[in-house]
Amino acid sequence: MNLSDELQELATKLTALHEFLCTNQFSQLKPVDRILLLRQYGHMDQYAKVLQVRVNQLPIDQEARTFQSHEQRVIDELTELTKKVDALRAFKQSDKFLAIDTRNRGLLDEQFQFMKLYALTLVKRIGLFIPYSTGDTQ
Repeated sequence: MNLSDELQELATKLTALHEFLCTNQFSQLKPVDRILLLRQYGHMDQYAKVLQVRVNQLPIDQEARTFQSHEQRVIDELTELTKKVDALRAFKQSDKFLAIDTRNRGLLDEQFQFMKLYALTLVKRIGLFIPYSTGDTQ
């Protein structure tokens, strides 16, 4: 399996886990199980970021690849979204985040999760029109 395929598979698993985290089944789990699943989600998200960095460093198969206009828009959209995700992540780690009311913090947490899923979806779309040669055969 190459890195692009691994990233797409991980994005699918992250999406499925996120959907489960939003169900009543999740809320009925023991607190320790909920914590473990949330940690798993966080670790999977971090791993997806590492894979994305590695995929971005791979050489593109085609020389001087020019993107079609719709492809370039998706790439630009991911670039802008990544900036917003990073800004929100930084805000969530600041004292200002703790100063806002619980309801708004919860909504910002929810927004953050959906933004990350949106970014992973864009990554999967980009993976469909950027062929990579990794040399990986596993």
